[in-house]
Amino acid sequence: MKNKKGIIQTGVVIAIVAILGLTVAGAGYVAYRNNMPSVKVGSDGVEVDANGVSVKTGSDGVSVDMEGTSVDVNGGVKVKVGGSTEGSVAKKEEMVVEEKVNNVLIFDASGSMSAQATGGTRIQLAKNAMVKFVDSLKNNVNLSVVAYGHKGNNTQAGKAVSCAGIEEIYYMGAVNANLVKSKVNALNPNGWTPITDSLKKAEVILNSTEGKKHAVIQWLMLAN
Repeated sequence: MKNKKGIIQTGVVIAIVAILGLTVAGAGYVAYRNNMPSVKVGSDGVEVDANGVSVKTGSDGVSVDMEGTSVDVNGGVKVKVGGSTEGSVAKKEEMVVEEKVNNVLIFDASGSMSAQATGGTRIQLAKNAMVKFVDSLKNNVNLSVVAYGHKGNNTQAGKAVSCAGIEEIYYMGAVNANLVKSKVNALNPNGWTPITDSLKKAEVILNSTEGKKHAVIQWLMLAN
């Protein structure tokens, strides 16, 4: 016959082991529950909590909290680390990409531009207008400058050379205002006025570009 005291002691040990097992299992379940992502969906938006990271979305923007770091997006961006603002508030701005505008400036340097006009010679007035035009161009503009009349002379003997002398003196690209001005200011009025062929050259240049295309004839600015 077994000792009753021994049976009781054995039973106590088994009970203690069972209690410990239940305690460990309970703690593990609680930890499991605490680590499970929590998702709440309501009329104001969505709230997700997982492993100490909280993400909330709603009509007032997006909020993210993680171990003392918070990020709020609502008409801008605000970053807080440890309760103090470390970042800066940035206004939300609409990104606008302007379409490229390709301009060909056709400059008349024919012999007739040496004539006097109110305020100076025609060529000088044209150069003054060119300066204002170039300085007015925006950053989204590409420019080419085509000159005619600066080669040959305005006699019948010099016509062929003059009409064949249409030249792109500034190649299509971003505007280097100083270089454009120096190129145009170096032109002297000499030859004939091959407007049609200069427009054809401008067309060829513009056809090689993408975006808006404009041709500006300088002499039209001087028309009386």
